[in-house]
Amino acid sequence: MELSNNIGRLRGERGMSQEELAAKLGVSRQSVSKWETGAATPELEKVAALAELFGVSLDELVLGVEGTEKDTTPEGGGAERAQGTYAAPHRRFVAGVALLCTGAALAILLFLLGGGLWGLVYASPLLLCGLVCLKARRHVGFWCFAAAYLPVLWYIKWGTGVSQADLHFWAPYNNPMRGIIYIALLGCSIGLIVCGMRSFRDTELRSRRPWLRLGLCAALYAAAYFLRTPLYMLAGSIDAQALLGSALMRAFDVARYALLAYILIYGSVALRRGGAAGGVEG
Repeated sequence: MELSNNIGRLRGERGMSQEELAAKLGVSRQSVSKWETGAATPELEKVAALAELFGVSLDELVLGVEGTEKDTTPEGGGAERAQGTYAAPHRRFVAGVALLCTGAALAILLFLLGGGLWGLVYASPLLLCGLVCLKARRHVGFWCFAAAYLPVLWYIKWGTGVSQADLHFWAPYNNPMRGIIYIALLGCSIGLIVCGMRSFRDTELRSRRPWLRLGLCAALYAAAYFLRTPLYMLAGSIDAQALLGSALMRAFDVARYALLAYILIYGSVALRRGGAAGGVEG
């Protein structure tokens, strides 16, 4: 089973889907799925092709023996990963450094202009995306999306207070711009969930009881949903101007949304993995 585990691990570390790996090897996605679940063993020539594609030795691919491997991602860059350390591909490294420098410069500029520590809030999407580019091994696009969107979601909801009620923007007592903002946020929220479902569609679940974890998360989300009103009242009573209270309420809203996104993405992976396992057993 070591070979099957290593194929799934190395594929995941390089951000490949099963479809992409199958296309590079000239086999079907079902064949790759069977290799990773241990239901079938690749031919010797396919094992050699896998080792060359992943940039590892046959010993590491078959036996899991650690060695020095070169980065073979499409970005090139010649980055090396030795003894478990990770180096981002060259282009991603450059992008990460550029984002961090731009975010730091923006934060410093706003601080000098009198913005105080709010400069860090405004620059947080750039800083978080830079860290993702440098540190993330897989699903970089999804994590950059989340790192950029969630702080913006918090700030817009805190600064404008838009809510589901603003969907009735055609009413004479409502501001149409608030409705447009909420629709844009709703579209981005759905887009983040769809992006997560696509990014993690071939992820292997480490938990032996995924539905138990999913049920616990769903129960936690339900509790947060029903407790939101008393928590809002508590947060609103923290200070006279309700600035901190409003910020905490919006942070709670964003945390609830992140939990909901996790439930939907994890649930889609569990359904896909369960369907794949059922297909193999059948």
